Amino acid sequence: MFLHQQSVISSLFRSLTGSKCQVSPSKQNGSVVDDGDDIKRSNSDAVSVTSSKIEPEKPPENKGEIFFWRNFGYDQGGRPFLKVNHDANMEETGHVLIQEWKLGTPRIVLVVMSNVSPLSQWTNTRQIKNFQKGLISATNTTEMWILTNGINVGVTKIIGDAVHEEINRRNSKSHFQKNHQSSDIYSKIIVIGVAREDLLNHGDCFDGSNRRVEIENEGNKIEEHKYDLNPDHTHFLIVKDGTINKTGINYFLLRLQHYLASSLDPPKKSASPYRLNRCSLGILEIPVVAVLFQGGTDCARLVLDHLKRHLPLVVMKGSGGLADILGFAYSEINQRPQGIADAEFCENYLKPELSRKITEKFPQLRDNSLSRNTFRDRIIDCIRCAKQNDQIYLTVLNIYEHSCNLENLGNHVLRSLFKSQVIDNTNWHAQMHKDLYLTLDWNSPHVAMSEVFLKDPSNKFKIDKEFFDEAILRPQRESFVDLFLNQGFQVHKYLTPRRLILLFRKVRHQEFFQTICWEGALGYGPMSDIKRNFIETDLNWLIEKTTSMENFVSSQELSLNAMGMYCTDPSAAERKAKVLLTFWATYTNRILLAKTLWKHADQPIHLALVLSMVMERLSLYVMDTSLKAEMEEYSRDFADIATSMLDACYLDTPDRAFDVLNEESPGWGYNTAVDIAAEAKNKRFLSHICCQKWLTNEFFGKIKIRELSWGAFSVPISIKVLLCAFFIFPMYAWTIFQTKECISTEDDKDIVDFDSDNESDDKTLISDAQDKLKIKKWSVQRTWKAVMWNPSTFRRYVIHHPPLWKMIYLMWSAPITKFWTFQVPIFSHCTITTPVIVFPVTPGFVVICRTAGGFKYE
Repeated sequence: MFLHQQSVISSLFRSLTGSKCQVSPSKQNGSVVDDGDDIKRSNSDAVSVTSSKIEPEKPPENKGEIFFWRNFGYDQGGRPFLKVNHDANMEETGHVLIQEWKLGTPRIVLVVMSNVSPLSQWTNTRQIKNFQKGLISATNTTEMWILTNGINVGVTKIIGDAVHEEINRRNSKSHFQKNHQSSDIYSKIIVIGVAREDLLNHGDCFDGSNRRVEIENEGNKIEEHKYDLNPDHTHFLIVKDGTINKTGINYFLLRLQHYLASSLDPPKKSASPYRLNRCSLGILEIPVVAVLFQGGTDCARLVLDHLKRHLPLVVMKGSGGLADILGFAYSEINQRPQGIADAEFCENYLKPELSRKITEKFPQLRDNSLSRNTFRDRIIDCIRCAKQNDQIYLTVLNIYEHSCNLENLGNHVLRSLFKSQVIDNTNWHAQMHKDLYLTLDWNSPHVAMSEVFLKDPSNKFKIDKEFFDEAILRPQRESFVDLFLNQGFQVHKYLTPRRLILLFRKVRHQEFFQTICWEGALGYGPMSDIKRNFIETDLNWLIEKTTSMENFVSSQELSLNAMGMYCTDPSAAERKAKVLLTFWATYTNRILLAKTLWKHADQPIHLALVLSMVMERLSLYVMDTSLKAEMEEYSRDFADIATSMLDACYLDTPDRAFDVLNEESPGWGYNTAVDIAAEAKNKRFLSHICCQKWLTNEFFGKIKIRELSWGAFSVPISIKVLLCAFFIFPMYAWTIFQTKECISTEDDKDIVDFDSDNESDDKTLISDAQDKLKIKKWSVQRTWKAVMWNPSTFRRYVIHHPPLWKMIYLMWSAPITKFWTFQVPIFSHCTITTPVIVFPVTPGFVVICRTAGGFKYE
């Protein structure tokens, strides 16, 4: 009957207007709407009319930019926004995020779950600052998206404040200069606010009538449940929730998480300019991790659905609300051997305790037992879904524990992600590659050690060269370089001539290398580029100017070492490769990386002295006074490192310290450490007692001049040396020669007993402890003075003399003999000529004067 009446009305209307139209009944009154009506209705209540003569207006686009009023004016750059329904198509939403907003593909998505209310319990300022530092540190190390509710209250406001400070820091002049000098390019900060339209004070501004939305925040109206948008978010998704109980926002967020985790393509090209090649380590999916702060009754369903989708969740216990109750229930269940399967424990203790805590945290549920029990059962379901098989999807962090440092937020997020992974035993190598790359991208070496390397007890996992490329080229990855070298990564297999040239090409336009090394030391112009023969020509010339070592590196030698065809031995090849990589770090002013590589050098004293000389000579080409002072400070630091290492070695094992000073390695041009220090004019190193003794031993050669005195008179060493050199027989009295024979420890004891003057026939078997200490100390002094003259090798000098010809040879080959014998002609000449010059001519001497007529005698 109703349809018949409708058809009659439609035919009558067509006859009157002469046009075709479509009429849909209304649930309220069944009224008819013609072409001219412009009424907005829902899908179930709308009456649509289409005309063949008048084209319908296009629906307005629900996207644009938000401009917030701050600092007496609107922002110059707007925040892009997109208004969608809670059941919107994720493909279209993803197209706007990736293609139109050009956000790129994230490497990880962090979802911050919280209720729309202030953090009433989490009021510790220090912990909040640590959380902000940890969050910003994570955003600076990797390409991460942060999803929040977008409301300017609670943890969302804390995140917005941290982002605001970080953006100001990046835009500051001082940071720009430092950034330009060190070429540290951070990841783009992306914070997306997914806000419900009916909760916003200015929700009516997003009707699509204007693409430019200007908002002036006037404060939250908590009593009316109206809030402001946080102005420090970079993008906004305004969700129109059409559900009755307003749970559509949770449904939209879960579908968005699923889309980001499974539907997006992995990044095909790295956004980092430091990477030589794209690391084909296979990020098969984008990890999505959620963090729960506080939380209300509406968050329990969202948390449960999140865990059911096998996505990891980090609960911040101590922030209040649902987080505290969930953390309590999880800790109680973990302490039971049977866990959640212990029905008696759950019914008799856990459920009543949860009901009590729910009543304390949420007083509005005190009189509503149905809602309270439903909320409690959802919490128990969350605990039940927290662990499935061997995967753990729930991680509880107690922010009041000392072990929970929120500055390391990235480490906690990564650990929760690794605990939720499904272990694939058939492809464990690819899984370890993926995990290691994720830790490298997040700059978490401790997590890499505990979650990657320690899970390989067979030690079959080998570090690829792409990993080392990432660690070397990306900033603040020195800990990973240290970790890889500790795991046995061979640098000489990595450092081929092509890769060495690529490393220098990557830093060719860096300010430090270009102005100081390229233009200053090498003398090239700013437009010239690195050529194929860079190693044999420019690099060797740069090393020679900074270290005085000629032809230090050869492309052919590097190629042979990389292929395993060693020119000398594998240890020398590894030493040369590490030194070259340390030079590269020094020439690019990456001192922390240079120190990290220095720690793995097998000749640390030599390398520290060379690096000190390099920084000192490079400072000559620096015009900036602050940078010049900084480089001079680095030079002193390396010199102090070499001196402190020599001092520690000398105090522990003196013979090893002298062996280090005696070592002449072909890698350093057969220069000893003292030679390098002398070339660098390192006075502090040369003034060390070990160097002074070494120089004294080298000066005396293989002889020792005995100090024999007659009362208060003694013969100088120079006179003794000259008498022994020209008159052979004094050598028997004053000279002791070094022999190859060494006295053993038992011989030393015999000599001590022989030299002791305290021997007596009436020795007692038991003596005083103090007397023993005195005798022992005196004996050691006598032993050192009488026998152990040469501390460099601890060789002993015996009293008997070698053959006469050998005595003469050793005497005249000693540097001290050559020194004083060369002084004899000088002293003789000065002795003869000085009286003639000083004293005047006396009468009686005949002086021959030359005149024009000949010679005249006076």
